[in-house]
Amino acid sequence: MSDEYLSLSGTDPRPAGRPTFEFGPTLRATFSVYFSNLVPILALSAIAYVPVAITGWLLREGLYGEPKQPLDFFGFLLVSMICAQFEVAFVTVAVFRVLRGGKVALGDCMKAGFRKVPVAFLTAVVVGCITLVGTVACLVPGIIAAMMFAVAVPAAIVEGKGAFDAMARSRDLTKGNRWSIFAVYLCAGLVMNVPVLVAGFFMRSSLTAYASWTIGTGWLTGAFQAVLACVLYYHLRVAHEDVDLADLAAVFD
Repeated sequence: MSDEYLSLSGTDPRPAGRPTFEFGPTLRATFSVYFSNLVPILALSAIAYVPVAITGWLLREGLYGEPKQPLDFFGFLLVSMICAQFEVAFVTVAVFRVLRGGKVALGDCMKAGFRKVPVAFLTAVVVGCITLVGTVACLVPGIIAAMMFAVAVPAAIVEGKGAFDAMARSRDLTKGNRWSIFAVYLCAGLVMNVPVLVAGFFMRSSLTAYASWTIGTGWLTGAFQAVLACVLYYHLRVAHEDVDLADLAAVFD
């Protein structure tokens, strides 16, 4: 249990029975939600990802060939950042429908998600810039910023907060649990990304194969990252507050 929850007497001042945020259950829930609802989640992700796939394929020579072209890279990065927030918004709606025990209807998830894209995009840009600056200055501050603001985008989407309010909300929710969040991201990243990177390494001799593999797996891992952020956000809310899941999901109705 985090020290911040312990009083000077060593007792836990929170209400009896309040769950704590734990690494294992959060990681298991993420994989469970992702794989048990793989078809609708990947379908929503694919709809958002189409412009990324097209752009990546058209610019494949500049992105994956030699020499690489900086303008192609930044153009692809911009398209990816925009489409990623559509993906996150669509998948967030789907995940909360799943957690509430409901069915995922693609049209409803897209309709509800569209309204949340602007605030999600702004929040992601601000968080991304802060994390990048921290990483460039020294790796550790970048990691701290990433864990501190790990659930800023879900907070912006679910609670309708502006970028800076969502970041403050994420800072409060993650306080005392950032090592556990880092462990979740590390383990999930190893499971999802190591096989992708290893396979990609052996495909580098063929530009077509390597570009196709990189673009395709980016779609799969992007959907997984969106699910992970949602599950983290929900588990952190449960650990800090009395959460009514129906009320949380109702914001998308």
